[in-house]
Amino acid sequence: MKRFNKVLCIGLAVFLAASLLTGCSGGGGKAATADATAGNAATTGEPSGNTYEITMWVYSDFSVGRLGDLFKKWSDEFVAANDNLTSITLIGKNDNELRTGVLSGVGLPNAFCGAARDGKTITDAIEVLDLTPFFNAAPASYRDGFMKDAIDFVTVDGKILAIPYISYVNLLYRNLDSLEKAGIDPADGVPTWDVFIEHCEKLKLAGMDATATFAGDWNPVFAIVACNEELTPGTENGKTTIKPEQLVPGLEVIQRLAPLTNTMKRSEDVAHEAFKAGQLGMVIEGPWTIEEWEDSGMRFDVLPMPALVEGGRFGGSHGVECVFGVENNDAELNDLVARWLFYITDYEQGKQYTSMIGRPMMRNDIMDDPEVTQHIVAKASALGLPGSVPQMPFFRSTVFWSSKFADASMMVYEGKSPTEAAEWMVDEINSMLADAGE
Repeated sequence: MKRFNKVLCIGLAVFLAASLLTGCSGGGGKAATADATAGNAATTGEPSGNTYEITMWVYSDFSVGRLGDLFKKWSDEFVAANDNLTSITLIGKNDNELRTGVLSGVGLPNAFCGAARDGKTITDAIEVLDLTPFFNAAPASYRDGFMKDAIDFVTVDGKILAIPYISYVNLLYRNLDSLEKAGIDPADGVPTWDVFIEHCEKLKLAGMDATATFAGDWNPVFAIVACNEELTPGTENGKTTIKPEQLVPGLEVIQRLAPLTNTMKRSEDVAHEAFKAGQLGMVIEGPWTIEEWEDSGMRFDVLPMPALVEGGRFGGSHGVECVFGVENNDAELNDLVARWLFYITDYEQGKQYTSMIGRPMMRNDIMDDPEVTQHIVAKASALGLPGSVPQMPFFRSTVFWSSKFADASMMVYEGKSPTEAAEWMVDEINSMLADAGE
């Protein structure tokens, strides 16, 4: 087993021993090791003789195909290394099914995946496992591998309520055959949205659709607005700290793009098929689309979101998926659950994950690894993630304010000025905050 895992297990075994000897029934766990010497309660001198099963609700793509095989491999390794664990059952659910199932509080699993933007809603609804003491007992090599502020945003009132797992930023995919027909040199890149617009114009002149509509699609619109370094998302005295003038530059880009886009939504099958066929030159999508593009056989590349101005902030916006434990009121089971979560979020497992599909992890030690960034999606994500803006105040608010860019973009497409749309949006955010009592 890796030196990292060996070092980690020693301190955490001591912690578990203390919690068992004092009758602690709160959250417990060790981190990032499948090693039996860390996983068997007998190593603490207090064998319970109990055996356990872990059930975890995961996103559906974690339970099928290549990722399903990878998670099965990890769970088999972890079970084999822990005498008091008989099985880990991973149950795949779509995003909505997983979210509503957790929030119902009925028939909960021992662990689950959840979006950071639902962090406050989840932790207000159910008792999640407090991972703080186990994280603190982990070696610095595990703790310090996370990206700046990643652990901070899952920490509320001094308690670590989840572990940041995978992230996603908006990415710009380009059909290289389409660019060639339009006389665009891919090597020039797309450093700014002005250049993106120029490329859209060239694609249109060459008889192709440039890109999908931004109307009603909050995510790529926020990706443009988020590139404004003067943007100040936050709340003060129940009001947003965002000023209308901070939204205007991004919405002006939308105004210029409106006549250059078609009516397809970027996530629709028809848009994907048009992109693969070379009828749609560029598409903004997430890292999860890479297999579809690769399987199509088309020539393409992928870039991070451009900046508003040359040399300015780029990367767009980002979301985060976390892994949570459920408080089981059993110190030994809590230990297994917490340690399983730490295991799948450590450097070695994360490197396998990102190297396979390119989806970025919330760890610098992974995203800075040159072996990982050989994957084109991981490389583009590693460039864009540091400058990207969170979709909302994760674990601090239930107000998903950036979703209102869907309406603001529609207003611009329908002829409202960027200033009018920006002023409307600030008023709307304040109404959302008031309705939520925040």
